[in-house]
Amino acid sequence: STHCISSAASDVYKRQEGYDVTAEVSIWLDTPARGRGVGRKLMTELMRQARRDGLHSLVSVIDSDNVGSLGFHSAMGFTEVGRLPHIAHKMDSWRTAIIMQFVLG
Repeated sequence: STHCISSAASDVYKRQEGYDVTAEVSIWLDTPARGRGVGRKLMTELMRQARRDGLHSLVSVIDSDNVGSLGFHSAMGFTEVGRLPHIAHKMDSWRTAIIMQFVLG
């Protein structure tokens, strides 16, 4: 049997005029893949592809309780640019999303 330990994806941030210069990126790591450089390799590749495609910036939307992901994105050069309080409801509580951005230059 095959078990996926990681995935990475990017997609246009918004399908409206002018937003085609920004992509939203997402990385998911299963527990065995964490802390081993897998996420860094995946994000580095997403950044490389974004630069190749002529994009200007990347954004990630992260649950405020996900301190591991927030720390990872900060270490990769992302900065917090916004918060969306009470944007989702799961596990019997309202969730706040943090928007982080990396400007490719």
